[in-house]
Amino acid sequence: MDSEQISPNLVIPVVLDKNYGLVHDNVRILREQYRIVGGLVGSLPMQPMQNSFLGLPLMLLPEELAVLLEIDAIVLVSPASALLSQAEQNMEKEPRLTLNWPISALEISKLAVFRDLWQKGYFLTPGLKFGGDYLVYPGDPMRYHSHFIATVTEYDSQLTCHEIVALGRVGTNVKKNRLLCFYNPNSRSIDYTTLAWAAF
Repeated sequence: MDSEQISPNLVIPVVLDKNYGLVHDNVRILREQYRIVGGLVGSLPMQPMQNSFLGLPLMLLPEELAVLLEIDAIVLVSPASALLSQAEQNMEKEPRLTLNWPISALEISKLAVFRDLWQKGYFLTPGLKFGGDYLVYPGDPMRYHSHFIATVTEYDSQLTCHEIVALGRVGTNVKKNRLLCFYNPNSRSIDYTTLAWAAF
């Protein structure tokens, strides 16, 4: 890494906007050291009128923020300190912001599943375009296709036959397995079930 040397003491400032984080620097470190991909949401300086390719800042999901906060890899700064270089200098003086997430039982389940898959070494990105919560990659999404579409459901919820068939078909149509994730809040355990459509 030429311009960004990984330092074990480096704490990355993240601008907290609602429950999403915006990262302006150290994006490469987040991806390579912490397996956090996020999504670019800014326009490119040389072509600001197009939206096919996006640039900095990098937007982080609430799940990504929560995992990074747990391991003390980031510090949340307010949008008022818009100049990050100044925010970095005043990081110790500024009161620490907290992430007011998760709130609902489903959000707690999503965070538990995200954390578990992330700790197992997977890369995760939002899975909305395939009708799931996350896309699960065995390696960096720039090099690998996702293997699973993860869908987090309540532990005591019962899926109908139609829902199971629909989830399996969507996964098969895009050449991925559907990963159903059930988080049990009482035992704090996660059960995984894989669906793959099989024709007779």
